[in-house]
Amino acid sequence: MAGWEDIRDASYAAAMPPAPGDSPTPRRSGRLSIPWALLLTGSLLASACTCGSNVIPASPLERDAPGDGEGPPSRDGEVASRGPRPSSFRPCPEKVPGGCDYGEACDFTEYDLLCPEGPCDGPQTGDLRCHRVCDDGSCGPGETCGQRTVAVSDTGSKQLPLCLCSGKDCPERGPGGIPWPPEGGLALWRPERAMPSDVYYHAATTTQDRLFVSGGMRIEELTGSGASLTPNAKVFSAPLQADGRLGEWRESGMLPVPLHHHGMAVLRGRLFIAGGQRSSDFTNAVISALIQEDGTLGPWREEAPLPEPRAWHSLVASGDALWVVGGSLNSASFTEGAPKVLRAKVSASPEARVSGWEVIEAPAALHYDQGATLANGRLYSVDTRGRLYSFTPGAGQDWRAESQPPWMGWVGFGGSGQHGVRLVALPEMLLVLMPRGLTLTADLRADGSVTNWRPASRLYGPGSGFATALSAEGRVFVLGGTSDTPSPRRNPEVWSTQRLVP
Repeated sequence: MAGWEDIRDASYAAAMPPAPGDSPTPRRSGRLSIPWALLLTGSLLASACTCGSNVIPASPLERDAPGDGEGPPSRDGEVASRGPRPSSFRPCPEKVPGGCDYGEACDFTEYDLLCPEGPCDGPQTGDLRCHRVCDDGSCGPGETCGQRTVAVSDTGSKQLPLCLCSGKDCPERGPGGIPWPPEGGLALWRPERAMPSDVYYHAATTTQDRLFVSGGMRIEELTGSGASLTPNAKVFSAPLQADGRLGEWRESGMLPVPLHHHGMAVLRGRLFIAGGQRSSDFTNAVISALIQEDGTLGPWREEAPLPEPRAWHSLVASGDALWVVGGSLNSASFTEGAPKVLRAKVSASPEARVSGWEVIEAPAALHYDQGATLANGRLYSVDTRGRLYSFTPGAGQDWRAESQPPWMGWVGFGGSGQHGVRLVALPEMLLVLMPRGLTLTADLRADGSVTNWRPASRLYGPGSGFATALSAEGRVFVLGGTSDTPSPRRNPEVWSTQRLVP
């Protein structure tokens, strides 16, 4: 039996399913029937807005919140903070419900011994709660760092340093416990008006006054161990109201064919859709439709296709151009990433046509399932090893390595932990959203450089396969995505947040 892999944050690895290896196989009826675990692999309090501002003021708790200090700039992969964040002590009875917070692990002993009938069961000595991993030797108030056995196999035991509470009953924090204050300069997430349908692996974008969602898949039937999925061709939209909340959803149109894992962006008054997956095959088709004043879409028009079929990518609008970043070119092995970035000039309105695509080489293959973002005149993306890069869209050749996010646990790179990440640019801040709502923020300097990574207010709910969109007022929306807390269910939910005033 093989030895144990690195489980620096064992709770993430166990709370999430294995990395995807192959695309789901469609039924002849057009539905997909897959285990819920594979579906998972494919990513609250309201705050009053300051009048005339894109950000809301931080509370005293936020200014003093652990993990959001003004210490020295962090080195790559290092989280800057005033002190260690206390453990959440959230229950993790099967290392699944909700997962542990960023930088935590479940005090859960796992056995994998040679037995005639399969893995042997063993005594459970842990408290089945989430604890901070104290590999730096530090813990929050009232906690002490101690070694815990978290894995036992025929090749030896694995220990992990965890912050343990001094008393018998640990104070739970988060949903169902002591509320967390805002963290990382990010407001607490608030629920928005739910979509008309659950949806996964879809695309989302905004105009000045509307939020659009297209394609993806929805659950037709839930079973004991999986779900029957139906590809979606509908395009929904909701108005962005003056207070930043969503108005009533409506059906704005239909895609020519059902599509998922595609890119979508708005430019020159048209909704552009590029690439994606139709049934089991990727497509290179690019289409656009005029957005009417009431939010409905005009007829779809074919644009110049991508040089080759691509899916799982980001489509970003910048100036007079569209950019395709990341994704996959191989439907049989879609986690390989893509080493080429594509740019297309869009002619002036009212035509707003795409006539061709330019290929630009990236310094490395870019991560297959990511959301690239634009800020301070630079476009940010992550490669397949988790390294953060940026470049100026006008040039496309001045690639620069930025401070790397401190990836932990299930969102790892270079191994089996390659999963969706979403980059979102807020005023003077870069936000990273990971599976199960784990979040990081970093400071964006005037020159576009990135520094001071720290944990941020977590979104509890979606697993993966969610979409993100950013409004002109700086509010981030997270839409849909898989959910298995406390059990697999349909998820039409929408959540939002925004930056806090320093």
